[in-house]
Amino acid sequence: YEEGERQIEISVKAMKNSLPSSLKNALFIGCGTGRLAVEFSDIFDRIYATDKSYSMIWNINKLLSENSFDFYTPQEKNVYSLENVAKKHSAYIPEKIKKNIKEKIDFFVSDVLDLPIEEESMDAIFSIYFTDVIALKLWFDQITGKLKKDGYFIHFGPLDYFFSDESEMLTAVEFKDFFEKWTNLFYRP
Repeated sequence: YEEGERQIEISVKAMKNSLPSSLKNALFIGCGTGRLAVEFSDIFDRIYATDKSYSMIWNINKLLSENSFDFYTPQEKNVYSLENVAKKHSAYIPEKIKKNIKEKIDFFVSDVLDLPIEEESMDAIFSIYFTDVIALKLWFDQITGKLKKDGYFIHFGPLDYFFSDESEMLTAVEFKDFFEKWTNLFYRP
């Protein structure tokens, strides 16, 4: 939808403008159906996109193998009539983009705590909305070893938490402090 597309465009442009053009590969953790990983396929030679959810990876593979598929989102409140109980949506990927995905992106199921990625092999790692699902301190140390010496860790998210431990719900300032402290402690010149 137009509003969502505009939000993606603004967010992706800001992130792309912050990255050097010399980066070759990237890892997207908690990629969901891969929409944002696909947006970066024009600046990386290879993208690895993973999610722990089999259904998320299944959805992107289904879209790659079919022209489109329909799905429904239930409306639980303020339903006017039976026709409004579930809103129908159609998902599809244009053929040009499908070709790009098949050539440049590997989608796979894995746990962020046990990634099948070699140490110091990634130019960039993206965590987009991932800290909303799993608390940062639970997985961050596992990820940083996957970065190359001068690699980039890109974190982006609205801090709209989907877990219940309030002590893990960091504010934007706490995230900034965490990353500044990490950069100062672990920067490998």
